Order: sequence, then C-alpha cells, then structure tokens
Amino acid sequence: FGLEPMQEFVSDIVNQRAFRTNAYDGLQATRIAAAVHASAESGSVIHL
Repeated sequence: FGLEPMQEFVSDIVNQRAFRTNAYDGLQATRIAAAVHASAESGSVIHL
C-alpha cells in the first residue's frame, strides 16, 4: 500500500470510473488478515 493506490482511488472518483475492487473484496481481505492474526496468536491453523 502506498501513494499510488490512493491516487488511483481519487482519480476514479473524479473521473467517475468504476472501482477495481468492491466491498466483497474488502471483506475477504479483512477475513484473511483476521485469520492470520488469530493464527499467529494461537499457533494453530485457522480455516476460512
């Protein structure tokens, strides 16, 4: 993550273009990050 994705996001809004990702993509990324964190804390495999 860096400046480029944020610039792309603003450009998409200004130019009224569809976003590359959607809420579902964000939800899945959040689920994966939470599972990684839980696995690191517990030392066990987290199944999604």
